[in-house]
Amino acid sequence: MSWRVSRAIPAHWLKVALVMFAVGWGANQFSPMLIVYRHELGLGAGAIAGLFVIYAVTLVPGLLIGGPLSDRLGRRAVVLPFAALSPVATLLVVAGSRDLWVIGAGRALAGLCSGMVFGPATAWVRDLSEGDGLSARRAALALSAGFCLGPVVAALLAQWAPAPLVIPYLPHLALGTVAFAVGWTAPDARLKRRPAAGRSWPPAPVRARQFWLRVAPPAPLVFGTVSIAIVVLPEEVTSARSLSAAYAGAMTALAFVPGIGIQRLARRLVPETGVIIGTAAAAAGAVAGAFAVASGSRLLAGLAAILLGMAYGLCLVCGLRQSERLSDDHDRGAVVACYYVLAYLGFCAPYAVTGLNALAGQQATLPILAAVALLVLGWLARLNRPFSGCLCDCKSLVALGGFSAGMFNAIHQGHGVKVVGSVAEEGPGAPANALVGATPPDKSGKVTSPAGLKGEKIAVDGGAGSAGAYLLAMALARYDVSLSQVTLVNLKSAEMASALRAGTVAAAYMTAPYLGTAVSAGDGKVLAGAPAGTALTGLIYGSAFAGAATAQQFFDALAEAAGQPVRPAAHAAGIAT
Repeated sequence: MSWRVSRAIPAHWLKVALVMFAVGWGANQFSPMLIVYRHELGLGAGAIAGLFVIYAVTLVPGLLIGGPLSDRLGRRAVVLPFAALSPVATLLVVAGSRDLWVIGAGRALAGLCSGMVFGPATAWVRDLSEGDGLSARRAALALSAGFCLGPVVAALLAQWAPAPLVIPYLPHLALGTVAFAVGWTAPDARLKRRPAAGRSWPPAPVRARQFWLRVAPPAPLVFGTVSIAIVVLPEEVTSARSLSAAYAGAMTALAFVPGIGIQRLARRLVPETGVIIGTAAAAAGAVAGAFAVASGSRLLAGLAAILLGMAYGLCLVCGLRQSERLSDDHDRGAVVACYYVLAYLGFCAPYAVTGLNALAGQQATLPILAAVALLVLGWLARLNRPFSGCLCDCKSLVALGGFSAGMFNAIHQGHGVKVVGSVAEEGPGAPANALVGATPPDKSGKVTSPAGLKGEKIAVDGGAGSAGAYLLAMALARYDVSLSQVTLVNLKSAEMASALRAGTVAAAYMTAPYLGTAVSAGDGKVLAGAPAGTALTGLIYGSAFAGAATAQQFFDALAEAAGQPVRPAAHAAGIAT
């Protein structure tokens, strides 16, 4: 009898997600109200732009301060005070509904609250999710739902309710108060504090080359895409007089609803793949928007909003997953906050559109932005090619890495890639790679063999096509279970023990040292070890180098440096075949 994992652990992360939802509502409810202020107060383009900019001016410092501060003081100490101030910001806007300076002060406070809440709360959701692999989607879903419903509700009330400068803000006053009360009951994460001497700014993951090459370039697309959908397109396809709050609200819904819906798919994708698909959707949305502007078609503008919303959802979830993967408990708040800063650069998109309209003309602007998105897409696609492809086109001569489906596909296609040696092999005794079953809370250990895993979720680093998935398939096959009968969850090795402990996966294919730590802590038990002699990583030669005279000399030198006996050339060639 198999033990099916349960979700008995209290979902404290839901309380934090509600706080994010409420603050996101308060942040974005103002977007359609700009149209109302234009009509009711007779504000010009400069004043409207100022109200939009002042939010960003306080948002960015809030992000840069709030994330690191939450790593030091705890998430709760940073998030809750500013969650309480979020409805106060809305109250200021209501109290000074016809005073531009008071409205500006309310928007400034709203920006500060957003900055101090979004980064730390995202990290808080991750802390309370126990590493189950869903935290990025949970945070993105809460934020996106607030960003969507806030302006939609405000637009509907502004269009048809009395007192259009007051009534649209009342829902947030109630929601913000309730969210703060619920958030107050959420526990803080129990983090091991890093000594002050070990802290630096910016955090090490943000200084890393991988962050700036892979994570940073597409980050502005997150809010750049929705800014174009809900700010630029409504104005471009309508006149200033005919533009209504209701139409702006409809465009907001068309952008955010697909953005929310696609987040489930984003969680299932490898983050790098998800970002690439999101960038492609951004380019497609910009092209559709260009046709909408040229024809004045609201239908095409709606299609563009859907595509841009999908880009938003994919890029946000996958970008957060990349940021979480680079960080740890000591700097997660700071790393996520830095990612949000880059994402919020996309709020400059309406100003970029205005500038490009003046320089290149209205009908050339969105094609230019589509070309920029395609350049980012090309860059990401180039970075994320399987390493075997680099070996095939001779740009890399030698690779040291894990065996994967991409490598075997390259060999099968006749590209001349050769595996010439293994770096580590499974030895006798305690396994270094093994299938580990979760230990239920009652320690009854109902999963006694891989045969009990049919229909269950199993964590594998790299997901389908990885070396871990291959070894898992071998382990399951001995018990007449196939990969098609289980659900693979792509989870990093460092997160597997937490997922087993939380009960969000029934088993995980783990490697040392995480394997030994999880078993010793009682989070799981070994169900099946990898066969002796199994190799997961090795030395791989590209086609141009494999036949070179120096290939064997390089292999011998590497083996000697590693303290291993120098193998004869014939033996190395035997491994390659």
